[in-house]
Amino acid sequence: MPKAHTIEHVTYQAKGRRWEFSTPDGYKYSTPVMPGGRPTADKIAAVINGGNKRTKGNGIDNLARSNMATIFHKAAKATSRVVSPIGTYYR
Repeated sequence: MPKAHTIEHVTYQAKGRRWEFSTPDGYKYSTPVMPGGRPTADKIAAVINGGNKRTKGNGIDNLARSNMATIFHKAAKATSRVVSPIGTYYR
């Protein structure tokens, strides 16, 4: 059984590759993959918590959505295979 984690009012857990986030107000968010794993999930939970506070429990705002996209992009970029800009291959 995966362990549920909590940051203030956001509860989240991994279910296989999928991560699910929820707030007591009824907002739910899930992602099919989480690049970077738990550290990225912690950041996403903090952003969801901040967005939920700003909207006073009515989901998240566009600032939170933008920040989540930035976090996902940076995490995916950090875990991707780095290719030389020159494009040379050494054996």
